[in-house]
Amino acid sequence: MWLIRRVRPMYANENVPDVYLPGWEIFAIYSTTIPCSIKLAEWALGKYSKGGVKMHTVLDLRGSIPDSIYITDSRWHDSNFLDVYEPYKWAIYTMDKAYVDYEALYRMHLNGT
Repeated sequence: MWLIRRVRPMYANENVPDVYLPGWEIFAIYSTTIPCSIKLAEWALGKYSKGGVKMHTVLDLRGSIPDSIYITDSRWHDSNFLDVYEPYKWAIYTMDKAYVDYEALYRMHLNGT
């Protein structure tokens, strides 16, 4: 996190390809599942008796630098991430349909994102 805080300002004026929104912060929220052996990591029990962890990432599209990373077990649904993430005011977020949680999205709207 120290390195991320140090590097992000270096890319603050970087352009996002094919997007012209000067002064706006633009982020992508996504997750990836990393499979694990249940015998080596019993705490990482996932779906269908398979092991795994899920890494939820908020990526700053100006420079492709992670803003935050949150790691859970693979059973945790993507939309739950919106309950723990504190969005920036007046920022633009892109995400896939797994993050559709109307209450959480409304909270983000009320926050000014």
